[in-house]
Amino acid sequence: MNMILIYNTRDAINSIGHLCEDKTKGFEARNDLLLGLPAFGDGWHTNHHKFAWGARHGSGKQFNLTII
Repeated sequence: MNMILIYNTRDAINSIGHLCEDKTKGFEARNDLLLGLPAFGDGWHTNHHKFAWGARHGSGKQFNLTII
């Protein structure tokens, strides 16, 4: 059951992360708190597009365990 939740959360990042464009940042993705927390920071999808070369998706005080 845990693996099902993990895989569905990971798939939701790409689906929900691209539903609405973040016009303030100029990217076709958005940061989403509801995905950022259960996905350990991967839900900060605008940051992922802005800094595609980096492993860290959260910035500043955004929750992010992906760097560990």
